[in-house]
Amino acid sequence: MNKRKHLLLSILTCFIFTATISQNKIDSYWNLLLKNQPTAASEEFISKNKNYKNSIETLITNEILRNENGLINGASDGFIEQLKKFDNYEYYVYAFWNNPFIFDSYLTTGFHNSNSSVIDAFEVDEFNNQTIKHALQYVKAVKNRDNKNYESYKNKLATIPVIKNWQFCGVFENLNKSGLDKEYEPETYAKNDKEFNANSNGNVSWYVPNKAYTNETYQFFTNHSEYGYGVHYAQTFINSDTEKRVQLRIGNSSAFKVWLNDVLIYENTKDVGTDIDAYIVNVTLPKGTSRLLIKNAENNGTPYFIARFSDTEGKPVEGLSYSNEFKKYNVGSITTINPVKVDDNIAEFFINKIAANPNDFFYKYALMNLYLRNQRYEDINTILNPLLEEYPKSSLLRILKTYSFSYEGDFNSVNEINRNIYLDDPDYYYSLVKKTAEFTKLTQMDIKELEVFLAKLTKATNYPVLKYIAKFVLDARNEDMTSLRETMNLLHDAAADRVTVLQRFIPLYETVFQEQEKTISEYEKVLRKKFSPTLVAGLARYYDKLDRKDDVLNMYKEYHENFPGENEFLFTLVKKQHEYKRFKESLPYINKIIQNYPYSFLAMEYMGNAQQQLGNKKEALKYYKKSLIYNNGNSSLLNKIETLSRQGSLVDVYAQKEVYKYVEANRNKKTENNYGVNILLDDRVVQLYETGSIKSKSTFLYEMTSASGVENYKEYNLGLTGNYNILKSEIIKKDKSIVPAERTKSNFVFNGLEVGDVIHISYQYLTTGSGRFYKDYVDAYQFDSENYCLRTKYTFIAPKNTDFIYEVANGKLPYSKKNNKDYTIHTWELVNAKELPKSEDYRPSSADYARVLHISTIKSWNEIATWYSDLVRSQSIFNSEVEKKFNEIFPEKDVTKLSEEERAKRIYYYIMNNFNYSFVEFKQSGFIPQKPVKTISSKLGDCKDFSTLFATFGRKAGLDVNLVLILTSDYGKKSLLVPSQDFNHCIVKVKLNGEDQFLELTDKNLPFKSVPNSLLNATGLEIPYKSNTGKDYNLFHLTNMKGIQSNNISEISLIVDDKKTQTMVVDAKISGSLASAYFSIFGNDSYDLIQKDISDDFKGRIGDGLVLDTITNIKAKKGGEFISYTTKMHIKDKMNEMGSMTFFKLPMISHAYNADIVSLEKRKYPIMYQNYENANFYKTTYTIEIPKEKKFIEIPANKSLNYKKHEYKITFESISDNQLKIEFIGKPDLSDISVEEYPEFKKYVDDVLKAKDILIGYK
Repeated sequence: MNKRKHLLLSILTCFIFTATISQNKIDSYWNLLLKNQPTAASEEFISKNKNYKNSIETLITNEILRNENGLINGASDGFIEQLKKFDNYEYYVYAFWNNPFIFDSYLTTGFHNSNSSVIDAFEVDEFNNQTIKHALQYVKAVKNRDNKNYESYKNKLATIPVIKNWQFCGVFENLNKSGLDKEYEPETYAKNDKEFNANSNGNVSWYVPNKAYTNETYQFFTNHSEYGYGVHYAQTFINSDTEKRVQLRIGNSSAFKVWLNDVLIYENTKDVGTDIDAYIVNVTLPKGTSRLLIKNAENNGTPYFIARFSDTEGKPVEGLSYSNEFKKYNVGSITTINPVKVDDNIAEFFINKIAANPNDFFYKYALMNLYLRNQRYEDINTILNPLLEEYPKSSLLRILKTYSFSYEGDFNSVNEINRNIYLDDPDYYYSLVKKTAEFTKLTQMDIKELEVFLAKLTKATNYPVLKYIAKFVLDARNEDMTSLRETMNLLHDAAADRVTVLQRFIPLYETVFQEQEKTISEYEKVLRKKFSPTLVAGLARYYDKLDRKDDVLNMYKEYHENFPGENEFLFTLVKKQHEYKRFKESLPYINKIIQNYPYSFLAMEYMGNAQQQLGNKKEALKYYKKSLIYNNGNSSLLNKIETLSRQGSLVDVYAQKEVYKYVEANRNKKTENNYGVNILLDDRVVQLYETGSIKSKSTFLYEMTSASGVENYKEYNLGLTGNYNILKSEIIKKDKSIVPAERTKSNFVFNGLEVGDVIHISYQYLTTGSGRFYKDYVDAYQFDSENYCLRTKYTFIAPKNTDFIYEVANGKLPYSKKNNKDYTIHTWELVNAKELPKSEDYRPSSADYARVLHISTIKSWNEIATWYSDLVRSQSIFNSEVEKKFNEIFPEKDVTKLSEEERAKRIYYYIMNNFNYSFVEFKQSGFIPQKPVKTISSKLGDCKDFSTLFATFGRKAGLDVNLVLILTSDYGKKSLLVPSQDFNHCIVKVKLNGEDQFLELTDKNLPFKSVPNSLLNATGLEIPYKSNTGKDYNLFHLTNMKGIQSNNISEISLIVDDKKTQTMVVDAKISGSLASAYFSIFGNDSYDLIQKDISDDFKGRIGDGLVLDTITNIKAKKGGEFISYTTKMHIKDKMNEMGSMTFFKLPMISHAYNADIVSLEKRKYPIMYQNYENANFYKTTYTIEIPKEKKFIEIPANKSLNYKKHEYKITFESISDNQLKIEFIGKPDLSDISVEEYPEFKKYVDDVLKAKDILIGYK
């Protein structure tokens, strides 16, 4: 297809979208159907189309309407014969392929009499379109396999001209779908003489699969499935007798890339499953040898691909041969290969039909069904979404939308739509069929409800199996065994040709009717005719009950003989052989598994098990070690290796030995301490294995030296999670006796704990890595403590030549290292360490003053940034639902005409106004954010969800925006000294007018560009959207952040009347992060609650003698930088009188400083000032008016106080004898106050407190 034709199709597709919006001429029967009136629609259709068999469109429409009326058990009599009379019928067959009136959903229902007869009714040579021809041949082949006609199955596959000579390589890591963009070495190295690093999956190389395996039409990577989802490669070498312009046609299960002669010729980023010829690209194939490389990045199913070269009509190309052996090949260029994508002509057929008939729903429905075949959800949505706007409750359209959502991975929306279909259209056949499929829900209905449901179901569909399933449940609930048996027989007869039903109900002969022989005979009867691994597994369970082991093995051997390249059958066979203790007999089959896939860690472990049982411990150890390389998360295998090798764990070698002797030698030596406890031992030993597994042992000895220690430790919780094992939890009494603790998980109760006792706790961890950092180790261990510690020791055992970074924060620690065979032992030890001073208010995190050992084997912060970029990028999907919200935020045609700040602000307030924060710990909810569509639909998320949503919208709006991982400031500035993943928050960084702006998104009341204290001086790591930027990203601290200042400004009118009542009117204006709490208060719908909250706020500042009268002039609309309001209140406090003079204290409503911050005479710790202060600026202006006949006794002098960047000013201005203006201005500095600075700072604050303690006198 030339570019001009491709452009024409694009224009036509756009035309479909615009035409879909106007439905005023839609046929009346479609209109009725889309309004959920299928019966009326059918009647209307027949009344208007009495000769509906005379056109292919009305013939198929009749079948669609039958289906929508629940007639889903095959097509009308004579439908196929009539269909074949029309021209181009093959296009309609292909579009409606999986509908009940053609082949049905055979991938889920299997092959039964109805769809098998339809398959047999078509001959491959009837079809002209090569894609349809090959698709039919494949279905015919699979049907033959289903009927155990294996020879015919293989013969039919052999006629489908796809490439079958391949080398495979895998499995490589596909961390949250990031593998597609990650370049692994097979992309640039085609020989099989070296191994490639597959990250957490070990090292792999190119290998040639079993020929029986690649003789399949679809090339499956099922032998790789033990690794889970990942990246797989396939390559073939093509010899062409001349240079040719050809088409490469591909089907694939996932996101993929294709290279020809090292030139990328096709890329699909959507993880969807497709059929043969789903993607087509024209390329120039040079004369000689070429390399075709396919990369699958699978993340949601069984990985496969199908590839073939053809001419422009889809026919095989002459003069090509294929080899699975490496050959030196031509290296191409984009110019010489000239790849051009091509649309398929089947879709073109229906697009042209719609262009000619823009108001005919039939063609749109046909095209959407065609798109379903290859999960083209975006193309489906282009047609579907406008229709749903006009028919929002249409069950037919909603079902199509569930398919679209499922292809996108939005299963929450799928479930929501299904629930709504049932609520809005409860008698619709689909609703009832779905409910029948949920067998447990049927069993939960009461009998009357079940009877009503059965009546509805009987009326709704002609599929008898469903009715008998519901009837079976009803009979069982009624305990009517006679009726139950009758229903079972009816069900059996109705489902005799449907294996998917039989596999659920054959076992009921034994479980319900206690007829084991009947169950076995039914299994055997079906399996004589049908290929069904599920039924084989079911029959095997009953053979096992009768000790018919040979019969079980023979069934699996038969499957293996027919499918020798499929490891799935071999694994089942070997598993059974080991279950029957036939280890020697299993060896050749295990070898076959490894021959089929050389990197099968399961086969290696099975071989190890077999060799161990046969007494070949050396061989067993070899295979166990090899398996552990590829499956490093197998902790039981690690234990087997240590047991067989008799080496034991080095952790036990270097952990504290003879603990009881150690206690007796060291107890009762120090009785004075901070909290009545001495730490006699704090010992941790960590072993990092070559495979990435980590074993650690921690031992603690706590000596009780006073009653306060006993009180603090009598109940103790370690807070452990994961794979831990408590080795010791006991009291070592003064008389050396042992009293075990009561324990729940890692929570202990030490009954009878006394002064002089020693608590002994020891536990072991075994963790196994996965993902990008599967071989890495990160830890931070604090040595200093506020308790006296006799001995703190940390031992890190790592394989020799392991590179790691370590830093000791806030001091030095004695360090030593030595070698032990294949490992190096690194030790840090602190003996007789003096305890830290007791804790003080506003002190920094201990990370900033205690000695902490930081260890990391991760090389750089850039690796962390790259990892998180790969993790998040695939989640940032801008689909049709997200686009809809984007267009609501930005109705403008050209969003870039708005300023950057306006764009960011709109997105910010969309998130603030529409979503609620999920109060789940960052680490507990994992690192992977929700997709934006899920956040939008649930209206719920956490920091990373909102940040990802903002970034997705922001990039679409043309903003330069990235996520930033954060460790909030309360954790200290030195918590992250070496590369690690220990972040607890996520925000965004967006460029506004050339400057970086950091945005907090979890406080829905926070004004745009405000700076909350949790971010000030926090530790951050910027995450690029794409990890291959070439820029290095490093850790930084968020100092001097741009944004709105947090200001507290008040103007106060204070009037003292003749009765000496103080009435205050406060005009308050609060901005920045300070405004958040007030936006929350004024966001309440209840004035009474607002008044109570504001009253409590002022009482907290002034005292209890205040009565709030009114709140007016409220300006609290979100979107502004500040909030303002006016309050009127009066103060009941009595005034002091002395003769004719009256005195009262000025009620202070803002407090830049108070006595709490300088309550200690001396400090041992610095003040982390931002833990105390959250405002940048205070301005409070009082206008005081006393009765006219009175005058102020004395007006104090102005005061101006300073300490470094701290400022405090008080000015007095006499307006008249009875009017006085006082202005307080405070400018605190949020920088920390060191211990050395504290005396001078304390003097400054004391002076401020004295200056603002104003006594007003008048007479």
